[in-house]
Amino acid sequence: MQHSGKSYDRLAWLYDAAAHAYSGGQIHALKTFQIGELQTGQRILYAGVGDGEDAVLAANRRVKLTLLDASPLMLERAKRKFEASGADDIVEFICSDVLKHQRPGYYDIVVANFFLNIFTEPMMQAVLAHLVAMLKPGGKLLIGDFSYPRGRFIARAMQRAYYYLSMVSFWLVGGTPLHPVYNYPQYFESVDLRTESIKLFWVSSLFPIAFEAITAVKNVGL
Repeated sequence: MQHSGKSYDRLAWLYDAAAHAYSGGQIHALKTFQIGELQTGQRILYAGVGDGEDAVLAANRRVKLTLLDASPLMLERAKRKFEASGADDIVEFICSDVLKHQRPGYYDIVVANFFLNIFTEPMMQAVLAHLVAMLKPGGKLLIGDFSYPRGRFIARAMQRAYYYLSMVSFWLVGGTPLHPVYNYPQYFESVDLRTESIKLFWVSSLFPIAFEAITAVKNVGL
């Protein structure tokens, strides 16, 4: 079953503040970094846009934005941010289940920040395939999320503990299903994607805890 978005309505008022607090500002840094991938005139979909912090940054690149979220309150917060920025006339807002948004081969870039991790693994794979289907050949999928645990045992254990602490908190408040940290690149080959880059954003210089920005490219058929 697709995530309804209703559970995120009650998180809307604290979502940004919570993200900044538990990431030490690194989620914002990750989203700012992604803006460098955008080029003027491109069609960009923000799937599960939340309250639109990253999409407002994207508007400065003069791109054609579509913001999609299943939570009416999250989307309303995004609209208010765009109204305050004066850029609301260049943005399309859609409140919908992502699987009902059907635009095959339409977008140059699809952004899925902290979105795929709200689904169980089978549903995540279905949503991933759907997002890729809406990309043009050669288009890019940008994913921002918790970094997959790597390195020595202690480093992996600390990353998993940090991840589960955050996920259990959202599960208790918002109903997000619990699941292991997803290693997204392992799913890419099956949906005709290739990994272009992975950049880590470290929460602290003292502990091996990070978020990652993944850039993947949709293969061009022969």
